[in-house]
Amino acid sequence: MIDEVHAGVWIVKAGQFIPESEKWLFVSNVQEDLNEAISWAEENPPRETSLEDLENQGRK
Repeated sequence: MIDEVHAGVWIVKAGQFIPESEKWLFVSNVQEDLNEAISWAEENPPRETSLEDLENQGRK
């Protein structure tokens, strides 16, 4: 962040910038859900899926 205190006098403050569209990622309960999803994904690698089997499961 940069502030002009007086003409020609600037204060530069270090910090982190989080875009408005990404702020939801830093809400505590969202962070917990993301961590849980990442853990699940690490323990369950992708595998081949039969679309017919998926369709039949949805009809039961």
